[in-house]
Amino acid sequence: MLIFARRKGQRIVVGNEIEIVITHTSRTSVKIGIRAPAHCSVLRGEVFDQIAEANRAAAAAVPLEADTDDPMELAPGDGAPTP
Repeated sequence: MLIFARRKGQRIVVGNEIEIVITHTSRTSVKIGIRAPAHCSVLRGEVFDQIAEANRAAAAAVPLEADTDDPMELAPGDGAPTP
């Protein structure tokens, strides 16, 4: 992790497209502004973690597809009702 000491109004540039500006400091917090292109997602860490957990849960809940071309078509004896 790279750590910077910055004061109000100073900035940090990441790559050629992302700029982080210190907008306010106090004894207990720092407020920052982030300029980034629209294609870059900028999220708070706790929101990113919630999205990642929801994605993991959704991936674990997806049933495996049948081996046939049509997953709705079951072979006889696989629990499909007989005509």
